[in-house]
Amino acid sequence: MFRFYFLSLIATFTFTTFFAVSDTNAQSSYSHNVNNGSHKIKVKTPLTSFEIEYEGEIIISDNDQDIVGITDGGYFKVKKSAFGKKRRIEIDADRHGQLTKKYFVGRREKTYIPDGKDWLAEMLPEIFRTTTIGAESRMERIYEKEGADGVIDDIEDKDSDHVKSEYYSLLLEKNLSPNQLTEVIESMGDEIDSDHYLSNILKDNRDAFLSTDESISAYIEAAESISSDHYLSEVLRDAIEDDSISEDHVSKLLGITRSISSDHYITEVLNTLLSDRDINDSNLRKVFLLSESVSSDHYKTELLKEAINTRRTLDDATLQIVLDALDDVSSDHYASEIIKEIKRQNLTDPMVAQVISYSAENIHSDHYLTESLKQMINNYDIGGASLDAIIEGLDEIGSDHYASEVIEDLADQRNLTEDQLVKIFEVVGDINSDHYLTEALKQLAPHVSECGSRVEEAYKDAARNISSETYYGRALKAID
Repeated sequence: MFRFYFLSLIATFTFTTFFAVSDTNAQSSYSHNVNNGSHKIKVKTPLTSFEIEYEGEIIISDNDQDIVGITDGGYFKVKKSAFGKKRRIEIDADRHGQLTKKYFVGRREKTYIPDGKDWLAEMLPEIFRTTTIGAESRMERIYEKEGADGVIDDIEDKDSDHVKSEYYSLLLEKNLSPNQLTEVIESMGDEIDSDHYLSNILKDNRDAFLSTDESISAYIEAAESISSDHYLSEVLRDAIEDDSISEDHVSKLLGITRSISSDHYITEVLNTLLSDRDINDSNLRKVFLLSESVSSDHYKTELLKEAINTRRTLDDATLQIVLDALDDVSSDHYASEIIKEIKRQNLTDPMVAQVISYSAENIHSDHYLTESLKQMINNYDIGGASLDAIIEGLDEIGSDHYASEVIEDLADQRNLTEDQLVKIFEVVGDINSDHYLTEALKQLAPHVSECGSRVEEAYKDAARNISSETYYGRALKAID
């Protein structure tokens, strides 16, 4: 005979534990209250409603139709009301293990055999369908007779996600073939509606589920049915950390990640991916594209910085995706933080110009725009395209102080051509403050002596905008 053991709590435990499971979609509920070894279960579904109380180890008959033993001093009670009729069974075990069985209809005791025994045989299938009582022995018996397919078919008749997940967990303890594992995962994705139970069983059996391409694909498809951002992010991060996941599978996981609406959870998943795996360029671009769905400046900045730091050379297309993702960053502070990360990349001059142009168009604070322009000037050799972008950026700076700071850093560039210097002097001449205009010219003065008369004339044209004779004299003296 098969036995199912209901384990009582250790006698020294004096506290109460409680957990309740409900399936609001099916208008069903299941609760299990444990207090000092005494178990109370309440089940309510659209088709049935009953209560069970027991203590000790319960022994079930081979045909699932009777209780044939209880631990010495234990008991089992079940009661049900239907159509105004109340029935209950009480089974007590004395200290020698002998059972006393009683059957009640309303308040009146009736003969147990045959009416009580028949009613218990009628109730046990409901109990097995809606609770985990007898789950292990039933699963073993079905598995021996019908294999994994038989257990899966039986699970599909269960009424609650709690019960289904228990049966799936017991089945997964068997030495299943890769095909059977895939069938189990596919069935779980279809049958378990609870995000809690589905995510737990996926995580608890991750190593087995991620063992073949077929089971991995089934795992990902099952994960796709999880609607909770919290539980989905847990499953995705768990899978990402597994070395058996290929880049193709990562690509599929990123597709599921798009369904996460929480900035916190999507950033958590993607940062796990970036920190734990060396992803290929295709998947990195997908991460950047996913960052566009993050609305929080904080989380988007955190994510983009992590993603940018995975590479030292971004291609043109990826850089454009990064800048597109930055379009929605409203904070100048956070935008400038991203520019600080981009400056470490090995960018071509046209790409440097792209970044500078983005800064000029999207960063409105003189302080942060100046900071971003200086970051690019100090990390790259400024060429034709990037210089044009800087000059356009200077037009966006309203403060003479900040404009002069940018020009001073630009003056430290080596190998500026005559054409570049002429363009720089043209924009320097737009500085209104005599003090800052003079300081900017003095910083640029060493380049004049290295060039021809055209550059010197451009310098003097800019100096003529100085109204103070003192400052004007200082500017001219710098090129004597």
